[in-house]
Amino acid sequence: TLQRVKTGERLPTKKVFANLAKALRLSNAEVEELQTLMEMTQVGERSYYNRRKIVELIAIIHELTSYQIPFSTAIKSKSGAETVVREPIEIVNGPAAVLQLIENSIDGELFGRARPHLKLAIPSHFEAVYQHIFAQMLGNQKHLTLQDVQSFPENGEQADPGLGALKTLIGLSLLDNVSYHSHYCYQTVTDAQEINVLFPYFILTSADVITISRDFSRAVRYHDPALYSLYQKGFVTILQQTE
Repeated sequence: TLQRVKTGERLPTKKVFANLAKALRLSNAEVEELQTLMEMTQVGERSYYNRRKIVELIAIIHELTSYQIPFSTAIKSKSGAETVVREPIEIVNGPAAVLQLIENSIDGELFGRARPHLKLAIPSHFEAVYQHIFAQMLGNQKHLTLQDVQSFPENGEQADPGLGALKTLIGLSLLDNVSYHSHYCYQTVTDAQEINVLFPYFILTSADVITISRDFSRAVRYHDPALYSLYQKGFVTILQQTE
């Protein structure tokens, strides 16, 4: 039995594992590391990481639903974006500048519109965008209608990226002042390589279109009714093609 365990032909039972750990005088850290490796071997690395993420999500859901989030204090836009005069086109470069442009546009919608409405067609790793929306809706007395399409990579070496993004999305869905309608689709590596569009992702406010590059390094904001109508139709088409 020991020879088979040593050569990897079989895994030790819980009792044999405990006896081996005791006989070899392993530390608690070494025991935990070996237990993790055993579980990965039994269920597969990806399933192991997915299980860990799911356990974290259950804990987050429990925490969010155990406390009543107060909405007694209205907050304001950090940037004063709701009063900014919009130029027809605004181009920014660099991840920090892209995120700032998106946040300013979202703030303009949340605080400058009586009935704010956001439409997002972005991938799961743009989580910072959702985190900003969540933070701005905490304490906000307005009601936001949020629609999105999340795109996830079909294959992953560890946990599915979507499980990590769900932390923020679940938080949004639990807010009483947010009506959240979400769609999703999976994108294979081949699909990603074949799509050579410079700005494949976009966000729609009530009046603006923000197009975003694949690597989140460039963005363009358009204040153009014709272009807005085109992207609005495109968003409806995407909704019809996703789950």
